[in-house]
Amino acid sequence: MTEASRTANADLILPASATKLERALVALALRIGEIPLPLPDAKDPARTALALLPHLAWERSVDVWDPDWPETVQRAVVAAAYEVHRRKGTRGAIEAALAALSVDVDIVEWFDMAPMGEPYSFAVTAYARTNLYQDAPLLDARTIASIDQTIRRTKPASRPYRLAVGALAEGSIGVSGTATAELRGRLDARAAFRPKRTITLGLAATSTVQIHVRLDMRAT
Repeated sequence: MTEASRTANADLILPASATKLERALVALALRIGEIPLPLPDAKDPARTALALLPHLAWERSVDVWDPDWPETVQRAVVAAAYEVHRRKGTRGAIEAALAALSVDVDIVEWFDMAPMGEPYSFAVTAYARTNLYQDAPLLDARTIASIDQTIRRTKPASRPYRLAVGALAEGSIGVSGTATAELRGRLDARAAFRPKRTITLGLAATSTVQIHVRLDMRAT
């Protein structure tokens, strides 16, 4: 049913004196009636229609969302939302939120660093395992931004951190070499991190590949 036909049906149901709000509510009810799933299924991240996932993400207050992510990642992020919010501001929340992005993570607190780090800071090493964006490298600027923003929205608000972003993949992702390949760089990110270039790898590896971009992140 088109939006015009919904409006026409609302006009048939309601009296001529109906307000715009009343007409909009009837049109919404007609749209809800078209959902081809029982309501419990529509609320289930694993079974709901792909088109409903952004609405479910909004309902669950998902902090970081991108409709360009693969469907499996979108469903995982929505499914993890309750656990992330329940534990927000803790190490567990960061781990749960990044796991939904298919990112492995290692977190080291300041008192476990050698030498000891800045008080109350922590270091995150995050490894992307799947492509977050179609036709993009496993580790590119948008993926780094997704990882960074996810950490920012789940960590304790006042705590600074360092971020090392990596990519782990088996098989060919485009790096020259047949064993572990590693690329390191450093970016200053004391303000909000907004990467302006794509990191191009171009590898043809046949084993595990590790790409690291080290970032010094400050609490914002």
